[in-house]
Amino acid sequence: MESLVLAIVANALLGLVFRLWGRSGIHVLPGILHNYLICVVLGIVSSGHWPFTSETVSQPWFPYSALLSLCFIGGFYLFGLAVDLWGVAIMSAVQKMSLLVSISFIVLYFHERPDGIQWMAMGLGITSLPFLVSYEKGENKRIRGKWTKGLFMAGGSLLVAGFIEAGLMVLEKEVLLTSGDPHFLTQLFAFAFLWGSIPMLALQRQRRAFWTIRHFQAGAILGLINFGSIFFLMKSLGSSQSLSLVLPVINVGTLLAAVGLGRFVLNEPLTRRHAAGIIMAIVSILVLSLNHWDGR
Repeated sequence: MESLVLAIVANALLGLVFRLWGRSGIHVLPGILHNYLICVVLGIVSSGHWPFTSETVSQPWFPYSALLSLCFIGGFYLFGLAVDLWGVAIMSAVQKMSLLVSISFIVLYFHERPDGIQWMAMGLGITSLPFLVSYEKGENKRIRGKWTKGLFMAGGSLLVAGFIEAGLMVLEKEVLLTSGDPHFLTQLFAFAFLWGSIPMLALQRQRRAFWTIRHFQAGAILGLINFGSIFFLMKSLGSSQSLSLVLPVINVGTLLAAVGLGRFVLNEPLTRRHAAGIIMAIVSILVLSLNHWDGR
């Protein structure tokens, strides 16, 4: 239970940090890279292992870490940009519908079968997406002239988040010997830093920002939260609870917390359509969490 609560709090704070970055002029890519450096340090302290050794390459989770780390840096980057456009509440709702992707994976890979009500809930979740990313003139100045770009960012963030959840499920249940293995997490974050460094080397403005104190400070704060969000997510996935219960609880809890942060801390406006989309997303996740899968 403690891991579930901490995973919810950490995940909700991620969106808040990215929104504050947008208001403070922090560049997303260099900030994220500092975040991963902090995560690597935390992972080394937790595991007592250097991330790259000859023994590491022979570990069964090594190829997973290389692939998932690419998703981490790509999905995190898209999420950071999308939060600045859509806001914390809307993007948290969009990204948490990654549950649709991960549940589809549960059905196909773990052979868990939804009933009719759950199919309806999944349909409601899909229906919520057009409401969440709708836009009319005068409603949101940040999205003006960037709606198509914003759709790509939001959709990409959703799909990548679902793929990451599915990958972590397989790792926790079939590959890792220790739930929330800090050695694996260190490897994951180290690879993510390496992947993200490649495009930064080609972008002079991003390189210059990387070496500033303010970007290091911003990344350090995000790194502490990010490490906790992944660690406690994996601990929750590795618990004795059903996968199809843990993920919805984390997602709906994160969504509710993010809506509260966006509305009452950041004073983000919500249109009726956006509010309707958020409500549909919450109902969808609640129905899926309250109705367990048959044969789990």
